[in-house]
Amino acid sequence: AYTKENDAIIINKPVYYPFDFSIELNHRKIIENEMVYKDGSYEMDYDAFEKAIVENDVKMFILCNPYNPIGKVWKEDELKQIGEICKKHRVLVIVDEIHEDFVYGEHVHIPFYNVDESYKEFSVILTAPSKTFNLAGLQTSNIIIADEKLRKAYQETMNRYGVNEPNFLGIIACMTAYNECELWVDEMLEYVYDNFTYFDEFLKENLPHIHLVKPEGLYLCWVDFRECGLDKDELEKTMLEKAGLWLDEGYIFGTGGEGFERFNLAIPRSVLEDACQRLLKAFGK
Repeated sequence: AYTKENDAIIINKPVYYPFDFSIELNHRKIIENEMVYKDGSYEMDYDAFEKAIVENDVKMFILCNPYNPIGKVWKEDELKQIGEICKKHRVLVIVDEIHEDFVYGEHVHIPFYNVDESYKEFSVILTAPSKTFNLAGLQTSNIIIADEKLRKAYQETMNRYGVNEPNFLGIIACMTAYNECELWVDEMLEYVYDNFTYFDEFLKENLPHIHLVKPEGLYLCWVDFRECGLDKDELEKTMLEKAGLWLDEGYIFGTGGEGFERFNLAIPRSVLEDACQRLLKAFGK
């Protein structure tokens, strides 16, 4: 709807790998902006980001907030810097906020639209009940487009490809989830965060050479295995054959992901305890 073939689209790395697929399959050009990992957390290099936009005539930026897989929840001043750069260079911002409900501690999810009223003129917000309520099979998303011209272009494209009719049961499920299930969400978030705490304490006590990246958001956990001294193939083989764990390997998330593993912690504690013992057996030495 918003770009042409061979247009440049910038994404942070490492990031949710279907971003790459969607750009490549639509014959657009991927421009990477690698995040800076320092002292257990990630930051953006804004100078490099702006330079890449200018040098490659970037038309679109896909922003992930909260950020899958690294668990970062962007702060307001960070979103402001991103927004001003994109506004300056007329870059359309597509904001994936699907994990918006998974935020922990003092961190707060800030919708991109809430940072500055003018950002509604050049951005689209994507959310869904699918992550929070495990409803992905109903294939129902919320596409929020404040600008009339952007909304019209989206609707015309959807009509052109015949995907303009939403899933009826998905609509009912979405309404029910948002209107009646907040107490369940509160309990679920507490349970998932307790899993993060358990996992972090287990690693520090038993496997200090493996580090959990401090969780700000997501139910997905980004874990640093680089001190194990294994290349990506060795790490994957060890995880599968010795630990008996099937995870999303860090390298599939692109630049900066090699040596990391993504765990799903939205699981019963008993399953997590078993996984920890498997890790201990495989990586304890």
